[in-house]
Amino acid sequence: MTKEKREFKKLNISRKKILQNFMVELFCGAIMGFACAKAIGSVIGDDDGLYTICILIFIAMCILLWMPIFVANAQIYDINEKSVKVIPKLSVIKKWKMIFHILLNDDIEPFLNVIPLTSIRYGTFHVDRHAGTWAMSRYSYMLTLYYDAKDHITLYINPKENGILMPSGKGGYLFTGCQSRKDICNLVHFFEMNQITIEDPFHIVDALKNPDIVIYDYLESLNIKVRY
Repeated sequence: MTKEKREFKKLNISRKKILQNFMVELFCGAIMGFACAKAIGSVIGDDDGLYTICILIFIAMCILLWMPIFVANAQIYDINEKSVKVIPKLSVIKKWKMIFHILLNDDIEPFLNVIPLTSIRYGTFHVDRHAGTWAMSRYSYMLTLYYDAKDHITLYINPKENGILMPSGKGGYLFTGCQSRKDICNLVHFFEMNQITIEDPFHIVDALKNPDIVIYDYLESLNIKVRY
């Protein structure tokens, strides 16, 4: 397996994955179009042209609406001993550009930001606060890495504590890709082990390391401004 294909597999974006999604959307669109045509046909009478039109319309709708969801719907990043690879959250237009590029070239190079660890000067670990359900807050951790002269990039880390119903330090519904307290601490520790200083002005990492601290209550005590 080549380096590029290992990268595709890790980031879950490849020509094979896109074609698999396309076949699923094709099948679902055909089924929904047939069902719609059957319902209309029971009222105005069956017609072969009606079935064809409905199936084509629903296939087009499924592809246009669903395909972009499977491609970089949120920020994707991979960290290893040599570099940080990031695909940012993309607009719908850029998602389609990525889809066509991958179908033609089977690579994601133009959309992949690769930052060598040796070029990272320092980082800042901070937190973003948003309004949540039941007048509670939803917190997402952010690790901003400063590299080269003035460039920087922010990695967004969704903690497991951000559940749908209970955005608190005691847990809640787990989303795919969410990180535990230990995972977040290990991520920060990884950069420190590579001689990269990570500033933590709110001492959040120390709070995460202490199992006796309810992290939601700790973050609330910081009185961070809510973003909507």
